[in-house]
Amino acid sequence: MIYKDFSKRKVEKRIMKIADQEIDVSRIPTRVMIRLAEIRERRDELEAGSLADFYEVIEIMSIACSKNKKITPDWLIDHTDIEMLMEVIVFIVEPLTKLAEVEPLKKPAKKEEKKISKNSDTPLENQKS
Repeated sequence: MIYKDFSKRKVEKRIMKIADQEIDVSRIPTRVMIRLAEIRERRDELEAGSLADFYEVIEIMSIACSKNKKITPDWLIDHTDIEMLMEVIVFIVEPLTKLAEVEPLKKPAKKEEKKISKNSDTPLENQKS
């Protein structure tokens, strides 16, 4: 039997403070990443974001902050200016961004084979005609 207990996984503590609230964003729910991917896909299709998309991103950020029940989309809007809000978004999604930057496993590159003449050990490209 193989047994793996994922509940014991160590996660780096990530706390941010906005106004008088400390907000733990150490564990980001998968739902956050899925919804952000949906927005990105929509934006790629339309080639431009909308105000509704921006508000949805703020809503998604409040989900990431869900350990603190005071944090709602309206709370984030009321307690940040646009520059701070953008920094908050970057801070929250930073672990997801780092995860996405990890290179996928690649197959080893095939070695380039040199064609060799049947009558000699000299590669064809080095032989004179």
